[in-house]
Amino acid sequence: MIEIKHRKTGEVLLTVPALGLNERDLSGAALAGAALRRRDLRRANLSGADLSGADLRYADLREAILTGARLEGANLCGARLAGATLQNSCLRQALLNGTDLTGADLREADLTEAALIEAKLVGTDLRGCTLDGVKMLGARSSEATRWGPDE
Repeated sequence: MIEIKHRKTGEVLLTVPALGLNERDLSGAALAGAALRRRDLRRANLSGADLSGADLRYADLREAILTGARLEGANLCGARLAGATLQNSCLRQALLNGTDLTGADLREADLTEAALIEAKLVGTDLRGCTLDGVKMLGARSSEATRWGPDE
């Protein structure tokens, strides 16, 4: 049994009857402010989940599905999001410093005022993203990164 608690109040936000969170269906979960630092969420389905203000530092979210998720103000510094799907997600003012977004799908995501300092964006699909006020100092990308409009 896993309890996901609020990072400040300690209130239990969700109880998951499992030994781990990887590959779990947490779609639509109300996890605003959740303490998920260093958690293994590989291949978890978090589509439509509210993770606003959540602490996801150093979390393993490789190949996770976060389509339409709310991540405003979430701290994802050092998180591993390689191969994750974040289509249509809201990452306004999210901290993604040092985050590995290799091969991630962020099409149509809202990254307004997000911080992607030293982020790894190799092969990341950013087509149609809102990038107003994004801080990307030292971010690494390659020709495979898709920046233009959807084709």
